[in-house]
Amino acid sequence: MAAPELRVLIVDDDEDDFILTGDLLRRIQGWTCRVGWADSADAAAQEIQTDVHDVYLVDYRLGAQSGLDVLEQLRASGCPAPAILLTGLDDREVDLAAMRLGASDYLVKSELSTTVLERSLRYALERARLLREVEQARQEAETLFTLSTTLEQSGSAEDAMHDASALLAGAVGIDTSLLWEIREDQAFLLHQYGPCDDEFSEYRRVGLPFSLALFWQAVRGKRPLYIEDVPGNPDVLPVYKQCGVRSLAHLPLEVNGKGYVLSALRRMRGAWTDHERRLLEAGGRSIGVALERRHSIELLAAAALTDGLTGLGNRRAFDEALDAALNSASRHKYPVSVVSFDLDGLKAVNDHEGHARGDEFLQTFAARMRAGLRREDQFYRFGGDEFAAILSHTGPSGFGAVLRRVRVAVDEVRAAGFPQGDVSAGIAAFPEEAQTVGELLRLSDERMYREKLEHRAGRG
Repeated sequence: MAAPELRVLIVDDDEDDFILTGDLLRRIQGWTCRVGWADSADAAAQEIQTDVHDVYLVDYRLGAQSGLDVLEQLRASGCPAPAILLTGLDDREVDLAAMRLGASDYLVKSELSTTVLERSLRYALERARLLREVEQARQEAETLFTLSTTLEQSGSAEDAMHDASALLAGAVGIDTSLLWEIREDQAFLLHQYGPCDDEFSEYRRVGLPFSLALFWQAVRGKRPLYIEDVPGNPDVLPVYKQCGVRSLAHLPLEVNGKGYVLSALRRMRGAWTDHERRLLEAGGRSIGVALERRHSIELLAAAALTDGLTGLGNRRAFDEALDAALNSASRHKYPVSVVSFDLDGLKAVNDHEGHARGDEFLQTFAARMRAGLRREDQFYRFGGDEFAAILSHTGPSGFGAVLRRVRVAVDEVRAAGFPQGDVSAGIAAFPEEAQTVGELLRLSDERMYREKLEHRAGRG
């Protein structure tokens, strides 16, 4: 399988440094790096507008301007790609300024190597992915909150569904939403939001008869159906094709014993993203269970903070808990430590025993490590094979005991049927070793990666 392509823009006014950094990037295994170059902040601004780069490596010194100006441009443009600041000197003030402007990391050029760049890139890309997920979860929660407020102000269930259709139209980029009522083997159009061709009007009066079309498959199957190529799908009702629909979703609903279908039409966009599907289905559920809307929002909020596979808190929950823990530790003058975990062996289990077995591996480690920590300790899964823990009232003097508990958990995982399992762990303490969230996480990650390299060397 070909290595995935990583599009990197180097912003540096020194061509020699650009060439050297580009050579390091091309030596990284696991990616095929396509390297671009901007030799000034103005040139970088033009590249940012193209929105084609996966990551930016930005030199601090750029003639009359600086790399901080480029970071400001990235932030102002709303560009989701992460940026890493490169500099010739280790300067804490520059580091802090870069972090405030959204930089994922800060690297000194004289210390650059393939290993350092790879670690920094992986951290930056993973951080950007997690931030996108958090933002999507925030948007979902916000949309459902607005939907709940709208439903409270609506009259009948039908009015509530009409109002919700209008809200969902804007949230997921649909052009028209249609609400159908199912009466035995006919569907009658009750409401529409957005432009709708005259072809649909007759279905208010005569109804849409039962057929083998996908609309009725959704009704009979009681599950959403998403069609991403309406013109080329023979099972789509002709009326949708006649009005130029490209992608279509049918969501069956039930309200007070009555059957409904919410149809979402798009004329300019094809594939439905997972984010859009979740929003549509969550909105549909809120419509169908209007009396339970508060409960639905609580479930969504819990889901946004929980890893579905292990039941542990996720990265969003970790970030909130760590902020609270450090604030409390600062007020009451006690230490807090963070442990970064990387579970080794997951890929081998997935490749040789299947992903279901890989899930069991993750669940086993999560359960054994959670049981090995103190009751007041907090344990989280970031995603993939990455975990973290927050240990209140634990400073450097307690590191040894923590790492011994990690090894006990590893032994238990191996005894549970995963002999290839291992864990790389790094631990750092606030405030003795780090004074900010960023410093604390960076130090624990560095120590974890150092142990991971030692494990690899030991196996080699």
